Amino acid sequence: MTEEIKNAFSLWRQFINSNKDNPNPGLIIYHELAKKFQVLAIQAELNKVFEIGGSYGFAPVSIINILVLHGAYFRLLQAGILNRGNCRFLDSLYHPTFPELSYNVNNKEILAPWITLPAQEILLDIGLSNYTVVEYGSGMSTFFFASEARICYSFEDDKDPAGHGSWSSKMKSQSINQSINQSINLISAFPDDARCLPESVVKDLWQGRDNLLISIDGGDRCKHLSDWGEYIINNAHLPILLLIDNSEINGFDDDFKRLLSAKASIYHCYGNVYGQLTTKQCTSFATLNPALLHGNCAAPSTHDQRWGKMNMQ
Repeated sequence: MTEEIKNAFSLWRQFINSNKDNPNPGLIIYHELAKKFQVLAIQAELNKVFEIGGSYGFAPVSIINILVLHGAYFRLLQAGILNRGNCRFLDSLYHPTFPELSYNVNNKEILAPWITLPAQEILLDIGLSNYTVVEYGSGMSTFFFASEARICYSFEDDKDPAGHGSWSSKMKSQSINQSINQSINLISAFPDDARCLPESVVKDLWQGRDNLLISIDGGDRCKHLSDWGEYIINNAHLPILLLIDNSEINGFDDDFKRLLSAKASIYHCYGNVYGQLTTKQCTSFATLNPALLHGNCAAPSTHDQRWGKMNMQ
């Protein structure tokens, strides 16, 4: 791997030199450059990368940047080279393969739901200790909700391709490694299961004990938003807050318009999803009880900053 590291930095130096006096910098492209650093980002010993990169005249910050750009973000965090609080808003970060659930749940600093960063901050701001959470689709959010909310139930149909048909078993095995207040409550059910309908959730899982947060993710989000949108419009007095992930998809448009016509409070949180994609996405909140979105902090300085700096992008 030593020769591969040398070749990568040698090519990077050639790239810089070739473009130095070019009137259109960056147009002289080395197609192999990205391929070589993708290999380093995933396979190479990081200390060796920094040692050899330094011998080619590259500063540590430059090496960090190119490694992050090519997929080493999680590895750099795990090695203690990066601190999440200082860089969680980088536009360029991504991971070329789906982040392993085992990695994420064993790193408490990134125990956060995979929703946009500003939506994460809203959850920290409002606090969930007096919430029952019911989510469609389990994942990192499940571990977060299980530790933050009074109780969390998760419908899972194991259709997520990242789980290769065994996502529930992955969730259960990793929950053992979590020092959370309550165990996760997985309910095996497909979207058309009657237990997934709002009336059943309210009767069997919530029972009106506190506030209710419905997290809409998983395989059939459009159906779930349609069902819950209609339910909260017809039951506007109930303290129910909807969280809709990937709300930028067109299939949600009619339901959002219906909610808006019913005077629902809707907040769209645009931005990056932590550690996964460069593409901007959206996570939305909707409720007929806007007080549910009132934060508990009196000023930004009192905000829960467990994941680092607040989202100022």
